[in-house]
Amino acid sequence: MDKLLLTLALTATHYLFVYFTGNAPEKEQICYAVSDDGFNYSPLNNGQPIIGSDTIARAHKGIRQYVFKDIYQSSTWKLLDGFCETTKSDVEGAGVFPLINGGWCLMYDCYRDHYYQFTKSRDLRRFHFVQNTKTEGAFTPRHGTVIPITTDEYQRLLTVFPSADSHRRMTPLDVQLDRTSDSPFSYSVPVPDGNYRVTITVGSRQRAAQTVVRAESRRHFFDAVNTKKGHYQTLTFLVNKHSARIDATRQVKLKPREWGYKNWDDSLTLHFCGPAPAVKSIHIEPDTTSTTVFLCGNSTVVDQENEPWASWGQMVTRWFDSSVAIANYAESGLSATTFLAQLRLDKILTQLRAGDYVICEFGHNDEKEHRPGDGAWYSYTRNLKVFADRVRQQGGNIIFVTPTARRLFNADHKTLAFTHGDYPEAMSTVARREQIPLIELNAMTRTFFTALGEEGSKQALVHYAANTFPDQSTPLADNTHFNPYGAWQVSRMVVMGLKQLQSPLADHLRPDFLPIDPSRPDSPSSFIWYMSGSSNILKPDGN
Repeated sequence: MDKLLLTLALTATHYLFVYFTGNAPEKEQICYAVSDDGFNYSPLNNGQPIIGSDTIARAHKGIRQYVFKDIYQSSTWKLLDGFCETTKSDVEGAGVFPLINGGWCLMYDCYRDHYYQFTKSRDLRRFHFVQNTKTEGAFTPRHGTVIPITTDEYQRLLTVFPSADSHRRMTPLDVQLDRTSDSPFSYSVPVPDGNYRVTITVGSRQRAAQTVVRAESRRHFFDAVNTKKGHYQTLTFLVNKHSARIDATRQVKLKPREWGYKNWDDSLTLHFCGPAPAVKSIHIEPDTTSTTVFLCGNSTVVDQENEPWASWGQMVTRWFDSSVAIANYAESGLSATTFLAQLRLDKILTQLRAGDYVICEFGHNDEKEHRPGDGAWYSYTRNLKVFADRVRQQGGNIIFVTPTARRLFNADHKTLAFTHGDYPEAMSTVARREQIPLIELNAMTRTFFTALGEEGSKQALVHYAANTFPDQSTPLADNTHFNPYGAWQVSRMVVMGLKQLQSPLADHLRPDFLPIDPSRPDSPSSFIWYMSGSSNILKPDGN
């Protein structure tokens, strides 16, 4: 074992300690700890056992299956198939414990005689046998093993099974990409939940480049950045990464269609597109001091995963500087009721720090709920109060946004019908009563659609002729969901609302923010959008 451990250690930079607690085989529970130096181990999952049917499901995307299987043969434990290249005798019953006088003790059960053999080490890399050391009986933790792991596996473990000090142990990541392309490409790296300061150097020594930068589920950060051949430009921005996991026993109740979305997986994903994208290098490091803005809402807010759908939530990232991170927890089809029921606010509150912001836009789907107690002046206003109270209780700032208008013109073909009933007024009433800042997005988008006209307003929404996108044999005609042009304009209206409120967030806008007058919108023909490479004509939930 001495020789094996030394050989493995030479090829790894991090270590995983898998151990078992409990005083009987049938009560075994699996726990993990990780080390980035071989000396100091920190428990994952905040020291709680990692058990349950979802364990393997959460250890996905290439991670080794760090789960043991008891085959009840001579009370031995065996690694699951495909775990790693090693023999059973190397890992059975091993456990690592600190010594009082420094160093570490590796314990393993010989099993044939049911006693424990010990070796000792000063650094957990090379162990030396201790002569004549035997003891009988069970230990707590009972047994486990130390396994050398790669940096990528180490980061993924911190993501799948995080702990309170994950950020402290995350080291900055530098990647020399040197990639050019004529089509979109991505870069992903597993990271724990949190904000990350990303610095990208775009350009190429081989050719001129035009690089658009997005992240996660098409979250837009930079328009096409032009660089001459041999020239480079450095871009810095903040990306929020969050998974569905809340704590050791709870997780956000994602919709099936959200499974696999970049916004909810265990990696930070950067997308590069445009006429000729080129990226020289990427630097990623945790950021624990920036302000986070959490977005709550429905399909008009969510980071839409695929073209041609879009929302203001994934465009508003374009306007903030590198001191503000946008964390989008919205999802298509949600009401305030279902947002709370899916534990999305619970997850937000595990990440929110005093001084952060929560922005809520609801109404489209709330108005379709007709159970006893539902309604604009009942469940809706109560739920809005729940958002405000819970956010404020934790030191956060709450902002309400009235729901975007639907494109439904009256018989005169000039004026817009009012489709939201009492919901905008109900939100305004709660805002006044609770002294909550309010952005009147409903009024601004009504003005926007009216200014574009009945036909022209189609260009702000998902209205496309048949065969515009792959596998689209019929026209698309959606009067609720925005396309990139529409979402871009609405994001500017949201920022204008922040400026009108004199919100401190307005002090963190980029110098090139473009103010908008909804009554005089930009021409759709002047808007340029480069697709991220994926399209899906499946309509988002909600209407």
